[in-house]
Order: sequence, then structure tokens, then C-alpha cells
Amino acid sequence: MAKKPSLMASLKRELDKAEKKPSTKTGEKDLHPIRGERGDFLKLTITMPPELVLKLKQHGAERRILGEKDCDTSSLIRSAVKKYLDKNM
Repeated sequence: MAKKPSLMASLKRELDKAEKKPSTKTGEKDLHPIRGERGDFLKLTITMPPELVLKLKQHGAERRILGEKDCDTSSLIRSAVKKYLDKNM
């Protein structure tokens, strides 16, 4: 029976692969590629309080009503994390 790779080993492999790519500043357009073109993105699962999830969904709905793009929860979280890291790193 083959040994299953650990989560940490798998994450290290993905990070090593990402580091080999040319470094470019990620813009909003690169942050939200169209569906099916996110092959190099890493999947992440998070746990959040229901109140925050509700606020995210409400914000997304408001943006959708205004005709803005990238209103889904994942896009909103990616934008917020990028903005936070750009400001604090």
C-alpha cells in the first residue's frame, strides 16, 4: 500500500512550484480570472462566523445589483486578503 503524502509536504510542493514562476505584482485582473482558468490557484478552506458570511453575501448582492463584477464570496475574500497584505507587508 502506497504511503499518502502529508498535507504539509503537498503544500510545500505547491509553494515551491509557485516560487519558480516569474514574480509579478498581482493586479485585480489576475486575482479574478474567468472560471476554468484558475489552474495555478491553491484551494483553501476557511471557517468563519455566520455573521461574517452573511455580511459577505450581502455585500456581494449589493455589488451585483450595481452591475459590478467579481461579486461571489471567493472573489470578495481574495480582494480583501490582497488589500490587507499589500497594506501590511
